Amino acid sequence: AVTGVQTCALPISSVLAANLKLAQAEERLEAGNREIIAARQQLEVTGSGVVLAGAVPNPTLSASVSSINPSRGIGGGRPQDKQVDSIVHLEQLVERGGKRELRIATADAQVQAARRDLDEVRRQQRLQLNLAYFDLKLAAEKLVIQQETLRLQEQSVTANQRRFEAGDVAETEVVRLRVEALRAANDARAAQADVVRAQQALGTLIGVETGTPDFVAVDA
Repeated sequence: AVTGVQTCALPISSVLAANLKLAQAEERLEAGNREIIAARQQLEVTGSGVVLAGAVPNPTLSASVSSINPSRGIGGGRPQDKQVDSIVHLEQLVERGGKRELRIATADAQVQAARRDLDEVRRQQRLQLNLAYFDLKLAAEKLVIQQETLRLQEQSVTANQRRFEAGDVAETEVVRLRVEALRAANDARAAQADVVRAQQALGTLIGVETGTPDFVAVDA
């Protein structure tokens, strides 16, 4: 006799838990996205270069001893009685030809380039976020459909199993429905795996480093 089908329905509540709007995801993107954080840090480093470029070189002070009188420069006695030739050198670099202004202009241009890089990274990551967000929404909707299909297939197997036991349908019909139910169970598991992958992809974009975030994309 054909027995009932054990298809192990997968509850959607075990996969989807926390509602997430697209605007909330965009806020978390700015704070948690690794690409944006790296570009923002690069802008800060480049900005500090403007300060360094505008700094006036510090003077250099050096001192040295050129010669020591062998008879009066060494040995005992008071220091003021020693004969030692000392040199104190003070050096100040004077930049001409607008070098400092050119250096500052170059640093400013690097800041502008870094700022444009940051804007481009933000644009690209927001695009990726939108794609990941609606991929998750689509995957979740497919999971709901597969769960409902599995539920109906299980009901059909149960009903036709009773009809088979009553002699109303052939055993081959029950076997066919059982195969369909098993196929529906596999599709449901695949749909659940797609949801998990989409959640992980979205989580990576907004800075969730560990585990699988239980996000539900609620925006239409």
